[in-house]
Amino acid sequence: DASPLDFSDLAHLMYCFEVYGQIVCILARPQGVELELELQEALAGFRLRVLKMSKWAGFESLVDWFKGFVEGRLREGQDLPEGWREERRDLEGLLRREM
Repeated sequence: DASPLDFSDLAHLMYCFEVYGQIVCILARPQGVELELELQEALAGFRLRVLKMSKWAGFESLVDWFKGFVEGRLREGQDLPEGWREERRDLEGLLRREM
């Protein structure tokens, strides 16, 4: 089943993304260690962005934003470091402040 996961909390979301990110980097390895390292750095930056947003965004809206971002990476190239650095302003409307 390739349907999106339902995340129970932020720790679950980040754990699943960490596993996914490591797989992406392992699959990029044959393309060269430089790409793998750049991808690791870009994914780390993305994780930090998600964690920063979690301080103010409601969890459900953060998950919607996260899924939208990752789906875009799956379509456009999950092994492209610059894609993980994108701002994706088109997804900002999904984020709602936590009350």
